[in-house]
Amino acid sequence: MPVLMSNEAQYAPDSLGYDGNVHTDIHRMYAVESLGCPVWGMSPSSTPGADRYSEYGVKVLGAAGYPEGVVTLHAAALALLTESSEAAANLRKLVELYPIYGDFGFYDAVNPMTGEVAYDYLLCLNQAMILVALANHLANHTAQKRFAADPVV
Repeated sequence: MPVLMSNEAQYAPDSLGYDGNVHTDIHRMYAVESLGCPVWGMSPSSTPGADRYSEYGVKVLGAAGYPEGVVTLHAAALALLTESSEAAANLRKLVELYPIYGDFGFYDAVNPMTGEVAYDYLLCLNQAMILVALANHLANHTAQKRFAADPVV
């Protein structure tokens, strides 16, 4: 999430900038290769088929207590800022395989193994992350540049 406002690849390419790419690679490899999911990007979200919010994640990234199994659209969109081609292909595949786009944007999550969708919009948090990730990706890092231009930063 920090990459939404800070261009870590520019300001710290050998540390935080590198970490974002590795994090994205691990997300993809874990979901696709280890679990056999067709899509990737696990994060806490609404739970498909239940009226609750739960933790989900990638155990090797320190989410040892989190179960795998739910792909969130905001996690998939965040990867636009680290590995844009792979992230765009993943987002396209999510839209092709599952009914995850509604009147107000992306629904919160999908279980990629069952196809069950959490038909919730977490507007303030998850939709905002998707919007800022898309803005940075499509408009030359606009939110990151605005943040970096603040004298306090």
